[in-house]
Amino acid sequence: MMARRAGRVAAPVSSGLAGAAAASEGRRAVATGATSASSGTAVVWFKATDLRLHDHGPLAKAHAAHSHVVHVMCIDPRWFGASPTGFAKTGFHRARFLSESVADLARSLAARGSSLVVRASRPEVALPAVAAACGASAVYAHSEVCSEELAADRAVRAALHGLPSPVRLSQCWGNTLHDVADLPFDASSDTPQVFSQFRRLVEAKCKPRPPLPPPPALRPAPPGFAAGTSPHGLAMLPLDGGGPGSQPPHSHAAVRPLPASAVDAVLAGRVPMAWELGCALPPGMDTSALRPVAPPAGVGLPPGVALASGPGATSGGAVPPDAPAAPAAPAPALSARQVECGGLRDPRCAIQLFGGETAALARLRLYLWDEDRLREYKQTRNGMAGQGFSSKLSPWLAVGALSPRQVAAEVARYERERVANESTYWLLFELLWRDYFRFACIGWGSDVFRLAGPKRALDPGRGWSRDPAVWGPWTRAQTGYPLVDACMRELTQSGFMSNRGRQNVASFLARDLEADWRVGAEWFESLLADHDPCSNYGNWTYVAGVGADPREDRYFSIPKQARNYDGHGTFMRLWLPEVAGFSPEQLARPQSMDPGARAARRYPAPCCVLLMDRTGRKRGGGRAPAAGGARAGRRAGRGRTFRGGSETTQAAPAPAGPAAAAAAAAAGLRVPDAGAAQRRQAARRGGKRGRVQHLG
Repeated sequence: MMARRAGRVAAPVSSGLAGAAAASEGRRAVATGATSASSGTAVVWFKATDLRLHDHGPLAKAHAAHSHVVHVMCIDPRWFGASPTGFAKTGFHRARFLSESVADLARSLAARGSSLVVRASRPEVALPAVAAACGASAVYAHSEVCSEELAADRAVRAALHGLPSPVRLSQCWGNTLHDVADLPFDASSDTPQVFSQFRRLVEAKCKPRPPLPPPPALRPAPPGFAAGTSPHGLAMLPLDGGGPGSQPPHSHAAVRPLPASAVDAVLAGRVPMAWELGCALPPGMDTSALRPVAPPAGVGLPPGVALASGPGATSGGAVPPDAPAAPAAPAPALSARQVECGGLRDPRCAIQLFGGETAALARLRLYLWDEDRLREYKQTRNGMAGQGFSSKLSPWLAVGALSPRQVAAEVARYERERVANESTYWLLFELLWRDYFRFACIGWGSDVFRLAGPKRALDPGRGWSRDPAVWGPWTRAQTGYPLVDACMRELTQSGFMSNRGRQNVASFLARDLEADWRVGAEWFESLLADHDPCSNYGNWTYVAGVGADPREDRYFSIPKQARNYDGHGTFMRLWLPEVAGFSPEQLARPQSMDPGARAARRYPAPCCVLLMDRTGRKRGGGRAPAAGGARAGRRAGRGRTFRGGSETTQAAPAPAGPAAAAAAAAAGLRVPDAGAAQRRQAARRGGKRGRVQHLG
């Protein structure tokens, strides 16, 4: 959840893995009902990555081993604030999705006769206070991988140990398809550096464990612990040291507290909404395009939302193909509070994201069973417009409202009852990519957040610019390349972007603009509802050429990608109504647009010359190798990015062509160092030693 900064350590975490592995036997006992309740009280610490009741090891273990259980969720102020580049760490879309997920968890607990304690505070402050108040002997939680989450775990452990009656922190591994204890290698030191090697080992020697069911009956909280339960499922307690201004004695730095509105919401028995957490709308968000959107059937309306009715209202279950574009005359801008409380969302988005386990299971059921789309997943997954071209489960996986093992179990049932083919395998393949990045980050440590990435090597011929004049058009969706701008506008408006879109915009930022890839990773971290540090930063290093990609110089040609994946311009026109009058070829190659027509429509000229144009190279266009059955498809998976997106062809060098770059520079376009490509080629001819700069 927190921003990643160079120099912070994401590993080694051998002690944490050892604890998780030791907990595996206990987890198996929970699954088989081999444990019995004792007379003590336990606390279950729900995190921003495990907001569910199904397949929740700490929850199952606590309810099997204790007679009284208290459930706690801490909204950590460190999740908010500014990233190193100055972006909001947790932006509006992600905060709203998180808030909805916590609210759904509270409702689910209340429906089972329990409740959720919510604290707008750091866990090392709130958890010891709650544990002391309820007389707990243990706190149960999932294990972590990345540095800031590990630091929070250590702080909680120290604070619990420092209580007059020390409390034990018991952690279980979870939130991956495969358990760390089942891997055929030591994840802290021996995770294969290339995905294909990882996949072969894991597929040959591992099998996902079946998901744990929710506890059949939830143990009550200790008598007299809470004054009652709010209508929204929150336990009504005093703050007891969990207020925004308290500072534990072991804290090394002051933490900016959450707004008073967040604490007020908790005191009122309600999960704080994104606007109450201080989250503003993303820069450039067009609120005139928003409409009231109801959640899918069976998914409750988030607390604090009063959905307006009228001709513009639509349902979150399906987005109409003719969703209205932004009005020609923009309406006055709305605030984050007005947008969230009014249930306003952009109906053009491929999917309307509502947080929570209820919505997650509904989406899984819709995609696999109601619409029967899994059978064609591999053929349709690279789509860009519409809700049905891919599973879109990643937001719920990111906040832990959906377990990867639950997805795998449903896929196995689908294969038994409907069909087993390459597409059904491919969804599991995507989950395996997610596992890979999580396990690989254990060994990569802070390298995954550094410019040189896990490779610890930089191409000296590239710019890696952090100048806002370079990357600003990219974040504002004003690059002048319709495919890039349409993807970036969808992200700004909704917190979602397709897998294909992510590959293209990442390649454009890192390769065509030659910007520091971490700027893009931070922007994604802020805006994407499905941000996960391991997958996000791991994928960015992959696309930028500093990660675990066995090929060098991977590149996505924006014109070719536009022709291949939006050949009629449907997606680009949906998000950029100002380009509706241009032909598909002009959208793919905007240099062919008439300058006067473009200016009349207020669409910007291209902000830079593409790498393929300034070097004269013929570049790969992201075409996947032809499938030759399941095994061939599995072999083809080596080159996938962003949750296992499609393979790309490797760029082939060709003679440099500076004439195009010079002409573009004369026309006023930004042209990265015109000699960089030539120097890069010369360095390559000089051999490996002269090709890269190795960093310690």
